[in-house]
Amino acid sequence: MSSHSVDEPTHDQLLSNADLARLVRKHGLRLRNFIRRRVGNTADVDDLVQDTCLEAFRCLHSYHGHSRPETWLFGIAQNLVRGHYKWVHTQPMFEEEEAGLEAQESMSEDPLDTLARNQEIERLHHLVDELPEASSSVLTLVFDERLTYEQAAARLHIPVGTVRSRISRVRALFKSDRQPRNHAQP
Repeated sequence: MSSHSVDEPTHDQLLSNADLARLVRKHGLRLRNFIRRRVGNTADVDDLVQDTCLEAFRCLHSYHGHSRPETWLFGIAQNLVRGHYKWVHTQPMFEEEEAGLEAQESMSEDPLDTLARNQEIERLHHLVDELPEASSSVLTLVFDERLTYEQAAARLHIPVGTVRSRISRVRALFKSDRQPRNHAQP
């Protein structure tokens, strides 16, 4: 058993879980208002406050005391707000209308084109299932969780360049008909 409790910082960690909890209690309302001024939607504000707390918890080890703890916390919030705006601007404004148009287009589409598209989707799903864990985790963080390359690198404790190269290799793989390395072809 370890000689320190979960609430105490480790020798290389300046903030403990309890310190983070106190920080959030003390600055929670200010944090919420900080995010609310930047993001109008209340549901998004709630999500971003939660995401900020989770990211701070995940990154407790990365706080090195170069700034005040609340500055570090608000920096995390600011980065998540930026990521939120990047994500929001890539989403269609009129999803229902576009979904209706897609349905109409697919109904008038040639059945052979539909079959080819479905086969390509199946091929991509197979490739994703066959990816090495390192590539799969980067892909999940960047495309499913919509983290920036920098956020994914921080979460995985790897350089940003490694995230970029893994994404690049996966894209190249998707464009080709090859199977991933370290996996035999069926």
